[in-house]
Amino acid sequence: MGRMGQMIGWMLMAAGVVFAGPRMECVGPAQDFGSVSSTSVVSHVFVIANTGDSPLKIDWVRICCGATADLATNAVAAGTNTTLRVTVSMEGKLGQVERAIYVTANDPVAPVLRLTMTGSVL
Repeated sequence: MGRMGQMIGWMLMAAGVVFAGPRMECVGPAQDFGSVSSTSVVSHVFVIANTGDSPLKIDWVRICCGATADLATNAVAAGTNTTLRVTVSMEGKLGQVERAIYVTANDPVAPVLRLTMTGSVL
């Protein structure tokens, strides 16, 4: 693609023109679990939607230490969603805690989705 083609592409993206393909979105990507004891285990179910017009393929989910993730399905048809259950053990933690979860997929615009779980351990 020549320089002019690249410039036109950037102008269309800046103008909000929608391109075809899968789109990964999560309503409520940040979960605050409040204040919990150091013996607690907290869980949250994130809903990941494909708001695009072609299949979304989730390649991998990366999560920090002391946490697990369970993805219901990695193939998400256009207009549907999947769930990602994240469980975090508070054992050995004290004070403010934040766990980041990274979801990577074939979304051509935003291939990495960052989710977080935060709270305070008493």
